Amino acid sequence: MSIIAHAYAGTSEADRPAQRAAVALAASSGSKLLSVHADDGSPGQSPPERASVVLAEWGRDPASVEHEVRIQGGGTDPVEVVLGLLERAEPDLVVMGTSQRRGSLRAMLESRAEAIAAHLAVPALIVPTEGRPLVDEKGAIQLRRVLVPAGDEAATRAALERVGWLVDLARAEDVQGELLHVAVGGELVPELTPPDHPRTTWSRRVRSGPLTAGIADEARRADVIVMATRGHDSVMDWIFGTHTERVLRKLDCPLLIVPMG
Repeated sequence: MSIIAHAYAGTSEADRPAQRAAVALAASSGSKLLSVHADDGSPGQSPPERASVVLAEWGRDPASVEHEVRIQGGGTDPVEVVLGLLERAEPDLVVMGTSQRRGSLRAMLESRAEAIAAHLAVPALIVPTEGRPLVDEKGAIQLRRVLVPAGDEAATRAALERVGWLVDLARAEDVQGELLHVAVGGELVPELTPPDHPRTTWSRRVRSGPLTAGIADEARRADVIVMATRGHDSVMDWIFGTHTERVLRKLDCPLLIVPMG
């Protein structure tokens, strides 16, 4: 059985879209759901909502998803605690929420999600708290359009390989994939062929302009963006964040981050 881990932020309302996405993906794929949380003693924290409650709300069998909760306190760094819990669990996918608001809530959710994702060896699905949800009010996964930005050839291929995996995980039908190249400075468009998948058809789009803004603009038509990252492999990345992180901060739809090596 595969495992979908939900890195819980500690407040049910702020983390609701990410939790709903994790429950729905576990239900569609027959995976076990594991909620992990670092209890740092902050006021207002509460345990994650049980998957059985969410499923009952959707009119589904409350027992159809096995759900385990692991909460660990006493650590000085919540990110390290969560990473330790995830390392021991060995999940196939990690789902986390992030906030696009300004202020302390955004800083906490955004920084923790980015820090955790940067150290994972498995894909991470980042779900904006205030953005367009991946799951509707009845628990149906909205996965009709997937956007893959094309740039570095190896990273783009790694992202493309995971699109079919995500479609299978969600049991989505008739998915439209779009390979997007934002041309900067007249660079050549890489010749890439997406892997064949029975329920996914592909198109290509080329546009010019700033890279991050161009991807974020095109993402308004997508349900999920898929990007691969090598993590922080340069000084500029550590100061300003990777391309993937900079895109994440401008999105209102979920982003699947695929680690490379």
